[in-house]
Amino acid sequence: MKLKKNELKIIQLLLASPDYISTYDIATSTGIPRRLVRDEISNVRVILSSLNLNLLSKPSKGYFIEGKSSKDLSRLQNIINDNGTRTAQICLKLLQFDEHTAMSQYESDPVNAS
Repeated sequence: MKLKKNELKIIQLLLASPDYISTYDIATSTGIPRRLVRDEISNVRVILSSLNLNLLSKPSKGYFIEGKSSKDLSRLQNIINDNGTRTAQICLKLLQFDEHTAMSQYESDPVNAS
């Protein structure tokens, strides 16, 4: 599963939070505009749901991940790590070239792109 950058930031922040975290706090911590945070939350909810995790929301409190079992969190951490690995692989490829290259070359397969 590939996560978008904003989804990844939001999920990481939710995982690190011991309590509910507001849209404002998410926006402030990640640099994502509040309106976009609200839009991304629906995507995050679907992602977490596919991993048997529930994103709770309470007015005036914010969001919290329920069901943080070690198995489900381990699966989520693997997804986060895979996304980070992809970024690292793209950066390594970019550093290896002396000439200009288009990022679109790395969209589907960053390891085998040339």
